[in-house]
Amino acid sequence: MSVLIPWLQDGFSKIYTISSVQNDGDTTKLEDFGIGFDAVFASNIQITINGEEVSRDGLKEQIISSSFVATHIQLEWKDLIEVPNQGVDDSDLVTGMVAGQFITTRSLKFRIRAAPAQNQTITVFQARIENDASISSGDARRITHLHYTTLSKPVPVHI
Repeated sequence: MSVLIPWLQDGFSKIYTISSVQNDGDTTKLEDFGIGFDAVFASNIQITINGEEVSRDGLKEQIISSSFVATHIQLEWKDLIEVPNQGVDDSDLVTGMVAGQFITTRSLKFRIRAAPAQNQTITVFQARIENDASISSGDARRITHLHYTTLSKPVPVHI
């Protein structure tokens, strides 16, 4: 039974489907984003995006800026696999590795031929999920290592 994949999908969906956080003036959305981000990513996370090391704040800013002119954001998951750690007790089974691909489709505020312009970001990732000993209540799992290979492109307009 898959344990890590639903956890990762839920966390990423909450983070990546934020819609126009900066544009609508709703500071609650930005606060909710920050809470969701902290619940998924460890404070000492190691991040590599397209072969370059990125800071935790850099990843946060990249996610927020990618939704800058978006009116709707959709995530599509593909080919997810998990490799749980094999431990002595059951608590060790909730940590391990998750790898796969997700496609983020953003509908933008401007239009092309009466239809909303869209942008897709294809991301292939590998995430290591470990328990954070500093968290005493709730779910202590956090992503501690994250490797992204990502490419953004406009969605073709079909006539």
